[in-house]
Amino acid sequence: AQAFDWSPDGDSVLAAFWEAATTTQEGRGRLGLVSFKDGSIKMLKGHFETLSANNFGWGFLISPDGRFIAYGAPSSSERAGDDDIFLISLDEGTEERVVEHPGFDAMFAWLPDGRGLLFRSDRTGSEDLYLLPLSDGRPQESPRLIKSGIGAIAPLGITSSGELYYGLGGGGTDI
Repeated sequence: AQAFDWSPDGDSVLAAFWEAATTTQEGRGRLGLVSFKDGSIKMLKGHFETLSANNFGWGFLISPDGRFIAYGAPSSSERAGDDDIFLISLDEGTEERVVEHPGFDAMFAWLPDGRGLLFRSDRTGSEDLYLLPLSDGRPQESPRLIKSGIGAIAPLGITSSGELYYGLGGGGTDI
């Protein structure tokens, strides 16, 4: 299991559950909410319709209102490094691609009011930060460049007043 995000009410955590491949079955991932009250698991997704059979998303984040889950995932099995952003509606049980662009796009954070999400993209040749405005889980316009050349940063959160905190990625070399 891999924990990804807290529910807005703090009662559960969003987690992915990985099943190893066997000689008769491919490995797969499922997505669920683990309750802190009783340890029960509410499975949300076991199959991601918008993805090829061998792909699974990453960077799952719950919207501030608890209605949506955003994540990044390979857009196809044919093009390595071509990842898009997807949105799952927990109310409707639907899944939709909200950012589709050649290159690598990865989830970064939801805006505190839930009216948009931040994502990283290498569409210009460098790692940049973009904002996708949303209303009721639907894109309202094309993504806007927020900051170019961000490099290998990791989100630590956004305050209610809109301040973005992040960590800088380090590098290592093996000889």
